[in-house]
Amino acid sequence: MRFEGACRLMFGIPCDPADVSDLLESISILGCTLFADRVAFARYEPGPEMWHGGTRRSPIPGGMRSASKAPG
Repeated sequence: MRFEGACRLMFGIPCDPADVSDLLESISILGCTLFADRVAFARYEPGPEMWHGGTRRSPIPGGMRSASKAPG
């Protein structure tokens, strides 16, 4: 699934968002991985029904595809 054009990610819960991302060109989902502007950003965990983001210091559990393999 891919959304193209000006878009933003909202963090937190919809009724009380914690933050909003900068303007993005595209957001896509491939399997359980969320990509923001073709960079792997978060991984979906079906148990708690939550997205978990990662950094170089705190990688996504189970790994993520590299940015070069992003959809589109």
